[in-house]
Amino acid sequence: MLTMTLFTASSLISIGILMLFVVIYGLFKGIETFARTTEFLFIFIIMFILLIFGFEFISNVYQINNLRPVLENGSEPVIKAIFPLGIMFPFGEFITFTMILPHLHKKETAFKVGIPSMFFSGLMLVVFTMKSIAILGVSEITRSEFSILVAASTINIADFIQRLDTFLILLLVCGGFIKLSIYAFCAVSGAADIFNVKKSSQLIYPICVIILLSSLWMASNHIEHRIVGFGKIPYYLHLPLHIIIPLTLLLISWIQKKIREKNGNSTT
Repeated sequence: MLTMTLFTASSLISIGILMLFVVIYGLFKGIETFARTTEFLFIFIIMFILLIFGFEFISNVYQINNLRPVLENGSEPVIKAIFPLGIMFPFGEFITFTMILPHLHKKETAFKVGIPSMFFSGLMLVVFTMKSIAILGVSEITRSEFSILVAASTINIADFIQRLDTFLILLLVCGGFIKLSIYAFCAVSGAADIFNVKKSSQLIYPICVIILLSSLWMASNHIEHRIVGFGKIPYYLHLPLHIIIPLTLLLISWIQKKIREKNGNSTT
């Protein structure tokens, strides 16, 4: 997105290196420092999103008729769109947070915070989708690579407040930093457990280099990224990592628990 919008003369590897420098710094600072940073970014992002909504409303760019008809072809297309992409991206990625749960001081609050957060994230996706459709229409969205940026570019208040899509790109970069940092932290933590490394910080540099090289190897441009990300990754990575393996591990854990309880009762 950055090379297609703001930094058209920059290379993917330079942008990736700069982003990973920030991620590496956050990993060395620890999960608590990173979590406090995301609290500040969350407030900043929400305030700016509300500001964008307000400017779009003042600019009178919403066309409610673009949202009609609702379910024109019935519910079948919606159900087909849910699986596999609709479920596993982004909601399947919540499985990543299971790597962070052991680091919580109050583990009992994880469920109380996690479930409302998931519903809030889903609500935000629905609102942004409806907003983009109301502004651009379905045909324009299908042709736009970044419809949310195109929708924000329609803001024009007295020929003075306009081109806010640039600021929206900065918000998306902040969101990308948060997501990448969480994935990198979980990768470092998981690798430390697998290879029995006492200090997980020793793996930060190797893991981040692997992340950079993998991103370039997976796709060298946006077209390849869409082909791989939407055509192959959901079936070969998301499906096993988000659903099959977690459910299998949960089943194994449940069976082991039942066996221990049975052995304990028989011993008694």
